[in-house]
Amino acid sequence: MWYDFSTYATIAGNRVTLSFQDDRLGDYIGGDGKIVDPGGPGNPGAVAQVPALTPIGLLALIGILSVVLAVATSKRKKK
Repeated sequence: MWYDFSTYATIAGNRVTLSFQDDRLGDYIGGDGKIVDPGGPGNPGAVAQVPALTPIGLLALIGILSVVLAVATSKRKKK
């Protein structure tokens, strides 16, 4: 789960300080005098692109896998 902690953050140079309180935003189990946060800092804008096949590349992959399947099936029938 993502929280916007911008109102609880103090930024000074390359240091970010977050202020947490028991039973408030970011406390997973509230009201027990402890702050429990199973997550960590992240940057939702830093998402890596996942390579994908073009439609032609996808057709080529299907063709190659079909040939491999046909060869494997024919070899199995000969045994």
